[in-house]
Amino acid sequence: MGNPPRGETYVTAADPGESKGNHYHRRMGEWFAVVQGEGALGLCDPVNGERREIKLAASRARTVYVPPGVAHALVNRGDELLICVAWAEAEHDPDDVFPYEVWQDREVAGRDSVEDTATFPPDTGRE
Repeated sequence: MGNPPRGETYVTAADPGESKGNHYHRRMGEWFAVVQGEGALGLCDPVNGERREIKLAASRARTVYVPPGVAHALVNRGDELLICVAWAEAEHDPDDVFPYEVWQDREVAGRDSVEDTATFPPDTGRE
């Protein structure tokens, strides 16, 4: 038997229109899955500013991986409480959390231009 996976699992919740995250990690990736409600995971490359949004909903189960170095934020786009289960590749390290406004000046709630596929960053081979 191998070693158990390291890291931590946590649950976060967001009210309608609320955004969580808006940061990146240099040394750690995270997996996200919405288990109640619907929302979008905003992703941004802090180096070149490229942005993507991925729809997440409990009614359409999926897990999305965000690699180290990619800024991310989860926003509740539904009418009910959004609950997301996440798994981080390492235990929480406050020295590896770098604030970054993924949504910037955009209106968070009610935005329509959301991509349906997890294609950012390209060629991660993980979703």
